[in-house]
Amino acid sequence: MIVNVPLGPVPINSEATFVFPSSRCCNCGTTKAIFIQDQNTKVIRYFVFAGTEITFELPLPVCRDCAQSLERRVPTLFHKFMMVAVVTAVVCLILLATLSQNPSRIPFIANNLFTSSVAIALTLVFAFYSLRRPSGTQTSFYQPVRISKLDREFVSGAIKRIGFGFTNPVYLREFSKANAPALKAGLVTATKSS
Repeated sequence: MIVNVPLGPVPINSEATFVFPSSRCCNCGTTKAIFIQDQNTKVIRYFVFAGTEITFELPLPVCRDCAQSLERRVPTLFHKFMMVAVVTAVVCLILLATLSQNPSRIPFIANNLFTSSVAIALTLVFAFYSLRRPSGTQTSFYQPVRISKLDREFVSGAIKRIGFGFTNPVYLREFSKANAPALKAGLVTATKSS
């Protein structure tokens, strides 16, 4: 079964249409107990002082074990940087409160408060993201289908070309086969994502 993808109010080149095969889970690849669930996928393009955001509702085949991964957006470098900044501030406040009781208790941290806070924050954030790994046969803890490329017309904003990244190589092959004419024309691309 193949599901056509509605893009809502965003105009798209009629030749750049695509379908998602529903024969297997797009994350783990199982063919058992598959259902269609929308994956809310955002594409943000930044300009000098502004940006645009398009939200795609991609109807993807998924199993019960992988359904939650469709809701987890892939963290960007900016998100990770902001997380380090927030954790650094919290750690710094905790260390200040601790050291205010007895500043000579840990002299190295008292003399290097900011550096120590950043080091602890980096360690905590690294550990947090290290624990967020796929389980079992899943290929991704986060959204398994990503939009890797989006070419739009400057004035109308219509989508001319769209590219997808897939974490599951078997599902990537099925998508490529189902969308061979659009891929051959260069209107849709499909690549392996990590």
